[in-house]
Amino acid sequence: MHESATVRVEQLTEELRTLPGKGALPMRLVKLPILRELANVDCPGMTVRQQGSAIRSYVEDGINAIGAIKVEGNPVDEPRAIRCLRLTLLFEGRWLKDVDERRTRVLNLLGSKFPLSQMRRHFSPEWELLHALATHLVAQSEEHQAVS
Repeated sequence: MHESATVRVEQLTEELRTLPGKGALPMRLVKLPILRELANVDCPGMTVRQQGSAIRSYVEDGINAIGAIKVEGNPVDEPRAIRCLRLTLLFEGRWLKDVDERRTRVLNLLGSKFPLSQMRRHFSPEWELLHALATHLVAQSEEHQAVS
């Protein structure tokens, strides 16, 4: 990844950090400029709701293709990484009462002793998960551009 990609990863990570509370809802996603650009949804004739839905599908496809990652220096296999990201961004877990229950479930899946009260902090397991997703989405975009 070159320098501008690194900057985009950091910017996208910050955008993704706004989502865990209420989840990756289409009308929230459409307001995130880096994600909009990567999802390539600025098409004439698409309504805002359609753009949001397309971005949501883009993010979900990215999650489902993420592969193994590291969190807190520990390897996280592909199925657990996917499950943790799906819970974090509310692609699953709607039955859970709130974001703290989802975060607790994620910490349990990761086997982490990280304090729940600090999950919103920079370099928390949640941040590391979202950073891994951002890295994956930006790399995927660069590969697509290289092929085009």
